[in-house]
Amino acid sequence: KWPMGWVLEDPEAGIVGSICNVPFLWRLGDQTLVCASGHGWSVRPAYRGFSLLLLRKYVSQPGVDVLITTSPSATVSALFEKMGWSKVPAGRWDRAAVWVTSYRALARELGTSALNGERGEPRFAPDAPQPVAAGAYCLCWRDAFDSSFDEFWTELRARRPGVLLSCRSRADLEWHFRYGLAAGRVRILTALKGSRLAAYAVFHLRCAEAGVRVAGVADLQMLEPDPALCRAMMESAVRYCRGQGIALIDNAGCWLESAAYLGQRAPYHRSTGTWL
Repeated sequence: KWPMGWVLEDPEAGIVGSICNVPFLWRLGDQTLVCASGHGWSVRPAYRGFSLLLLRKYVSQPGVDVLITTSPSATVSALFEKMGWSKVPAGRWDRAAVWVTSYRALARELGTSALNGERGEPRFAPDAPQPVAAGAYCLCWRDAFDSSFDEFWTELRARRPGVLLSCRSRADLEWHFRYGLAAGRVRILTALKGSRLAAYAVFHLRCAEAGVRVAGVADLQMLEPDPALCRAMMESAVRYCRGQGIALIDNAGCWLESAAYLGQRAPYHRSTGTWL
């Protein structure tokens, strides 16, 4: 049975620390690899001397092929580097690429947050825009994954036999984004060539600092590198978010700027303060 995580417990004070353990499946050719992602490692200040006990449980768990942590603080990053952990050799995970969909909407969002305090849970409007042609492709917004994502995943694996890929079958995507989809915080942009799914992007809506809503690019996959298609998809996302009053889109790690995706720099960048 997969452990959800571990806790540090004091007989008198109760639970004083914890670390979560999130499972992922990765594929490399015909191999299936089990990945454990550490998350939320937190210990009360008075018990920090015992915090490595939690980390020891995480790194020594059996049946795991890959260990990864996706959101360490600067202190944790330095500790992991001393332990011999390596940074992911793709992307710039101490920065995020940023697109402003509307400066007027951004000013309005900042003003609303200042007057009204923190917003409630953000969500996309339920109405989807009409499909739009983009060269040989048709761009469509949707709020669910279907069987075409299984076909896409099978073809993607066949095209990239030597690339380490996080599993992206329909079931995997539904599991990963199920809470965001149910809450209206996730939307999917698909690029169809005829009836065939050729690319997709997943956007996750959140409230950032100052209560401003940001649509983060959680995933974007294409069967083959096509910067023109990728740019068309991002232009569609800018229009879609602008229509809903969402002022910002960001891409943590700036990986969309690579030659296989946009092939160009985003208009703006921000520092994340640490290597995510």
